[in-house]
Amino acid sequence: MGKRVDTPVYSFNLLRPGNEVEGPGLVEAEFTTIAIPPGQRLRIDTHGLGLLEVTGASSWLPHN
Repeated sequence: MGKRVDTPVYSFNLLRPGNEVEGPGLVEAEFTTIAIPPGQRLRIDTHGLGLLEVTGASSWLPHN
């Protein structure tokens, strides 16, 4: 079992183009929740879409 991590929760409706949410984090939207792991971020583009980007090493990704 994994370890417990305090994780902030954001509302997708309050995010604006240019906003970024660094993982770990949760973004709640009307019909879904986006989990952002450590080493990734959610960036809101100019169209208001959320793009998940890898920013560094993430402990949950498989290692070769």
